[in-house]
Order: sequence, then C-alpha cells, then structure tokens
Amino acid sequence: MMKKRDTRRAMPGRTVYQFRLWWVLAFLVIALPLLTVIQTSRMILPPSDCHQPADSTRSDAVVQFCFPALTPQYGQGNMTIGPDGNLWFLEMNKIGRMTPTGQLVEFPAQSIYSPLVTGLIVSGLDGNLWFLEGSALVRMSPDGTSQEFGSGVIESPTALTVGPDGNFWFGNAASLVDKAPTIVKITTTGEITSFSLPVPSQTLPAALPSSGVIDLALGADGNLWFLENVALTDPPTMQATFLGSMTPAGRIKQVPVEVDRGPGPALGGGIGTLRTALATGPDGNLWFLRHDGQIGRITPAGVITRFQVPGQTAQELPILTTGADGNLWFSAPPGQIGRMTPNGNVKLLPLPAPTQVGGLAASPDGHLWFLNAGDTQKGSVWWVHIGRLTL
Repeated sequence: MMKKRDTRRAMPGRTVYQFRLWWVLAFLVIALPLLTVIQTSRMILPPSDCHQPADSTRSDAVVQFCFPALTPQYGQGNMTIGPDGNLWFLEMNKIGRMTPTGQLVEFPAQSIYSPLVTGLIVSGLDGNLWFLEGSALVRMSPDGTSQEFGSGVIESPTALTVGPDGNFWFGNAASLVDKAPTIVKITTTGEITSFSLPVPSQTLPAALPSSGVIDLALGADGNLWFLENVALTDPPTMQATFLGSMTPAGRIKQVPVEVDRGPGPALGGGIGTLRTALATGPDGNLWFLRHDGQIGRITPAGVITRFQVPGQTAQELPILTTGADGNLWFSAPPGQIGRMTPNGNVKLLPLPAPTQVGGLAASPDGHLWFLNAGDTQKGSVWWVHIGRLTL
C-alpha cells in the first residue's frame, strides 16, 4: 500500500524556528567582551562605601572615591599633593592625578623596561612633580610633560625627599658587595652627587656596612635625616636600624642610638630592610613608626621617647606624615587611622571597612588623603578606593 504524502503547508505569516547551538556561542562571543567594556567604563555602580556622605565637611568626616582597575603602589612616600593642589600617586606603569572632587587622569610612564617599583613621588619647589621610575628620576609638569634624569647612575633607589636647597635626595642601596650604599643628590638640572654611608662602627662595633636607607626626611635644623638598615656580626642573627643626619654639603653624622632590632637570616628574617617610616613633626623633632606598630619621637640630639598606641599591631606598611592641623597621622590596624599630637596623645579614628591604609598625603586645605589597600571586588571588577579625611 502506498503511503499518503503529507501535503500540509505552514500557515502564511508564521515562521518555525529551530534551536541552534551556534546561536548561543555567537551570543557569548559578543556579549562577554561587551559586558567587560561596560564594567570597566564605569557603567556599573561602585561599591556602596564610595557613596558620598552629606556631612563630608565636618571634622573627622570621610569621603571615598572608587576607581576600577587601578594598579597603585602602596607604602611610605607613594602619594603627594602637587603644586596644582591635586593628589598625585604612582601606579605600576602610570602616574595618577586626582582632583579634590575625584576627577582622575592617568599619564603613562616613560620607561618601557620596568614598572614604577620604587613607588616614591614628591612635589618639588620648582612647581613640578618628581618621582623615581626604575633607574631614573623623572620630572613631570602638572600637565603631564616629563623628562628623565640620572639614568644609568641610579641603581636601587629608596626614600626620596626634597632637601633644604630645593634639590632632590634619595637613598641608593648597595647593589654590589664591594660598593657602599649612598645618599644621592640630584639638582633640578640633572647634576648628580653621591655620598657614601660610612659603617656606623662608632655606634656599634659589630655593625657591617649599611644595606641601604629606609627613609629620609628634611629636619627643622636644615639637615637631611635618615634611617639606615645595618646588619650585625655579633650576634650574627640580628640587624638594627640607625638614625643619621647629613648637611646639604654632605657631612654625615650617625646619631649613637639604636632605633630598632629585628631577626637576621638564622631566624628566618633575612637581612632585608626593617620597614620603618620617618617624618618631621611640627615640634621640630623626628618621628618614626616601626614595623611592629610602635611610634616614637627622636630629638636632633638622638634622645628617643616611645609612645604607646592602643591596639597597635605589627603592620606590613608603616606610613607616617604630618597634617595641616599640626598633628602626626599614621597607618593603624585595618579599619582605622591614627592621629598623634606632638605631646604623645593618640586617637584612632574609624574608617569605612575594609580599609587598610596603603598611603597618606596631607593637603594644606585641611584634608588628609589616604589610599585604601583593602580594595573590594564587585562583579568582575576590582575597585580601588582613594579616601579623604577632613581634619
């Protein structure tokens, strides 16, 4: 028997669709990159803790600004207030400029061979920004025009500061066994002078040559003050941090006091630098914040007074600066920022969680800016927080 052929036809105006796997694949290929572009172009909402409070002008009020996909450097000296009144900070291969209202502009780094591993930037007396990039000191105007100095001479730069003469001074760690670490001066025209650090044998007979300068600060006496890391031969498992001063002419004096001690290689600590931040206080003394959370005052004669910080613990990034209110401000346990008066009174102020201070810069208009190293993820985007505290 012959089968009857089905002669039915689809009704006019009606289309029959069949599922195709390649439709799904095509949708994913188009949609995923588009979603990434939308997110990175800030078309998604920032984390809730970056919403601006209405009372942002009152004392101790905190405002935060959120930015996606930044790569900031964290640590002492990584932020500064520029001559234009804006906040400047360093990223891995960029230099960031942010206005007080949160408008961000990024400038590319000059070097294509190394990132801004030093994370050190200062505002010069010549109206420019100066920062260490790889093995060079770079001058950048507020509009982003830059020029390099010292390329090929700078080896392992640390601790950049502006001297009393308007020149730039930084530590240059020893990169070879037979070379002593130096403090280097670079003028605004690029002239370089190096001063070798002597072994502080008069202060500690068991000291070896310094492994480098930890931090630098301009003292009220017109001299440069520095902290240097020194390994000990007796006992061989220890290292120490010493305070020194240098006149603009290069005469070095190492104050005969020991600021810190830490474990050497036998205790698993290595002879790496003990992290300690140094700053000049409003009282004319030097102040330091140790890696173990202790804070202290050093007179130019070398007399040390230590102050107890409630709840302070060891921290990876000790950061210390002087605010426009005449107090010292420092990194505190996560979620807090510390304020200390010149007579040693301490107050810890809460910050929006999960804040971990990764940089500080004080502006003359009565604000303290901080870089939040406890950044948050929302969706597939990491958000970097830059905060402002009203003093």
